[in-house]
Amino acid sequence: MSVIKKNINGNIVKYFPESDIISNKNIFNYDITSYQRTISNNIYDTCFEITTSCNQECTNCFSDSTYRKNGLEMDYSFIENSIKERIQKRIRFIISGGEPFLHSNICNILKLPSKYPLANYWLNTNGYIKKLDQYIDLIINNK
Repeated sequence: MSVIKKNINGNIVKYFPESDIISNKNIFNYDITSYQRTISNNIYDTCFEITTSCNQECTNCFSDSTYRKNGLEMDYSFIENSIKERIQKRIRFIISGGEPFLHSNICNILKLPSKYPLANYWLNTNGYIKKLDQYIDLIINNK
């Protein structure tokens, strides 16, 4: 199991990507089976809901995004500036939505992990995107 460590405000913060756990506690032998998904005392990640546009109508959607509804978009410069400002104090950034692949600037958003590699990035998608294959290289090459 890979563990990513980062010193944030004098605390060693550990991130376990396989189980999506962020912890500033000492996990003995990295036994994470008894821990909650996020077990830290501080904020170490940031989630960007970059658009409320969506191509699905999931009943469990917490973002009130839905098909056939006009969506709002987060400005790309706001996303990038927020990452630049927080990169030293975050171990993970989450790109979410709605459906993030419907954001008009998704190609530049997918390049952010290469521009600001001092954190980990998650992309939450429903995966039902036409022409998703046009983004595969961007995703792979930008981690």
